[in-house]
Amino acid sequence: PINVGIAGFAHGHVSTYCAQIAKLDDANVTCGWDHDAERLKNYAENFGLKAYPNLEDLLADSTVDAVIVGAETNRHADIIEAACAAGKNILCQKPMAINAAECDRIIAAVQKSGVHFEMAFQMRCDPMNLQIKKWIDEGAIGNISSLRRRHCINFLWNPAVKNSWHVDAAQTVGMFFDDAVHAADFLYWLMGKPESVTAEIGNTLTDVAPDDTGIAIYRWANAMGVLFNSSIT
Repeated sequence: PINVGIAGFAHGHVSTYCAQIAKLDDANVTCGWDHDAERLKNYAENFGLKAYPNLEDLLADSTVDAVIVGAETNRHADIIEAACAAGKNILCQKPMAINAAECDRIIAAVQKSGVHFEMAFQMRCDPMNLQIKKWIDEGAIGNISSLRRRHCINFLWNPAVKNSWHVDAAQTVGMFFDDAVHAADFLYWLMGKPESVTAEIGNTLTDVAPDDTGIAIYRWANAMGVLFNSSIT
């Protein structure tokens, strides 16, 4: 079996990863680390994991084959560079990092180390989405003139959100940056690199986070697209 360590439990999706991997015969989540000691304690107890107070100790564990990076976005680059140096394969929760320079650091570290690296873009694995891509690639639905992707979750109406790292620009840039990346990857996966993208992103009904709504307009050679992302609807 593949032994997996969790490098940060900040993302809520990490709970799902741990629960789903526990059902597999060929993989186990064995240990975890988090800079937040209380969060680490809670997750380790809930999933029966060995808790490492230091990331270096987790990465030095020779039984760990791969790590899932679930820490806050601004911590990704440092964690991934360390994991690459330790020769651990990596699944990284989106977004990759908070800016292009940090993404370049990650790319360089992965290429130098030769570890297997993937982003957790689960929309590429959804059976319906796979069928849509198959139809497009085969030309079964003809030439595409326009498409729209709506990606929304009413996250910001939860009173507890104001204490979340998700609304701190230093840790995650903004809601569109943090969440619309799923829809952006989906469009890139389906249609390829666009010729241009323009967007309006800002707050419309709240001031809890850097933004609550964003609309991006895509232009490909022979098609146009709209990405609508909202954290309030």
